Amino acid sequence: MSNINNRCQYHDPDGLVCKSEANSSVFCYWHDKLIDKSDTAVKTALEAYIKNGGLVSSICLKRAALSGVYLVNHHHKAGHDLSYADLYHADLTDAHMFNIKLDNASLMRQIYEVQTSIAPA
Repeated sequence: MSNINNRCQYHDPDGLVCKSEANSSVFCYWHDKLIDKSDTAVKTALEAYIKNGGLVSSICLKRAALSGVYLVNHHHKAGHDLSYADLYHADLTDAHMFNIKLDNASLMRQIYEVQTSIAPA
């Protein structure tokens, strides 16, 4: 059984508690603001973390390389809850985030490309 001291000490403003293992700080990889997440492997790791039920509220994805990330919450009406997330300068080009909740999230200067389909007149 894991010692509670090895758990991420993050508590979001709505009272949710992260249960992931803490790194050398008191936070897990995803809630630690000091960890650089600009590596392209972050996209796949994030998809797995969410699929396995990780707490993504207040997740720190500053400058994250998330081009093409797939964050659709299949078989649920509500999308994943990224409330309070830090997406400062995150690359969201071609991201799939249907019905995602971004209440109070930092969306400053993210990189994205909007693709639209417009029928010819």
